[in-house]
Amino acid sequence: MKKKDIKFIQIPIILYRLSVIIFFNQTLDKIIKTGIKRGINKERFTVDWKEWPAREIENKNTQGFCLNYGEENKDVLIWLKKRPEKLSEYLPLYHELYHAVDFIADSRNFSVEDKISEPKAYLFEYLFKQVSEFLWNCKK
Repeated sequence: MKKKDIKFIQIPIILYRLSVIIFFNQTLDKIIKTGIKRGINKERFTVDWKEWPAREIENKNTQGFCLNYGEENKDVLIWLKKRPEKLSEYLPLYHELYHAVDFIADSRNFSVEDKISEPKAYLFEYLFKQVSEFLWNCKK
């Protein structure tokens, strides 16, 4: 399978025992199926959970969004309308990566007193590097 055909990227973050999963123009059903494969109970995907991402996917102005699977699984999901190819198309991806860092920091109780926020900066750097190496087809 060519890299252009890949519909999502999973970036494991072993330290925090979770992954950031980036979906490119996938349906909510595909996102849910991926969650079930990762061990999430089907009952987790309530009407309330589905409502917001379904609305965002249908919204023509939405370029991307970030959410998580919930209490049973701390994986962070990023949905992008399209896989970036030009520089301007990477902006929604990097914007959503920043939100992913916030989700992880919140779920792992990073210190709110840390004004410099080094753990968050290193986490963003790691995510940025992982996704960029994959999408830009760079060597590590």
